[in-house]
Amino acid sequence: MHELIISPNRAMALALTETGLDREQVYRVHCSLDGGLYDIRFCTDWLRYQLYLDAASGEVLGLDTEPMGDAEVQDSRSTGVFRKIKVNIIAAEN
Repeated sequence: MHELIISPNRAMALALTETGLDREQVYRVHCSLDGGLYDIRFCTDWLRYQLYLDAASGEVLGLDTEPMGDAEVQDSRSTGVFRKIKVNIIAAEN
């Protein structure tokens, strides 16, 4: 029997909800599925995030944050604009 999994867009929406962030605040987004877990990584202007979500239930199984290094923060400010990769994240289905 094939177990249903949530979509990558739904997984990303759940990760953003868990962290209290919205899609305009994140960049360098990575979302991969392996062995029934989504590995989701992204950055904000100050922190790097990594979350593990159960692909069947959407439950967040792990969350880790790490501050951006001073050089990374300074580099993002040096141009006057934060260099962000715009990611189109479709709103999660109800």
